[in-house]
Amino acid sequence: MEERWKIVPDFPNYEVSDHGRVRRATDSRRMKKGGTRKPSSNEYSYLWITIRDEKGATFRFFIHRLVLIAFVGSCPDGYQCNHKDGDKTNNHLSNLEWVTPSQNINHAYKHGLRSDSKGEKNAHSKLKEGEVWLIKKLLKSSILYQREIAKMFKVDPSTVSRINIGETWI
Repeated sequence: MEERWKIVPDFPNYEVSDHGRVRRATDSRRMKKGGTRKPSSNEYSYLWITIRDEKGATFRFFIHRLVLIAFVGSCPDGYQCNHKDGDKTNNHLSNLEWVTPSQNINHAYKHGLRSDSKGEKNAHSKLKEGEVWLIKKLLKSSILYQREIAKMFKVDPSTVSRINIGETWI
């Protein structure tokens, strides 16, 4: 299927394609008309681009939102953009949709993009069960400050605090 391009709403110097690419629609000092912009990504792998308005002010946009806004229309109040296949770098129009936050979360659980894993099963866990047991024992004994315990286990003091109040590792 041939790639289609549309002007980015409110930014007539740029076009976005239904394949998720952004390019100049007019010549500028920095880039010729048709020059494709290279996106950056954030810590969650979402691709974003910085573009300038007519006055030279810069704005940062997630590419998936630009694609939907240009081809489908503005984001309805309270809605979010969902990547149907779960790949945050796949900004093709056919892979994007506006959804409610609860639909977005349900989609993430259904496709294994998010889980309720606790303890060692949580991919972000830095501690093992035995270490948490020892942290709890040290907290009970009041021998060390939470800050010192955190340093011992190479975790943030807030982690020790959350263990202490039962917010994590219950």
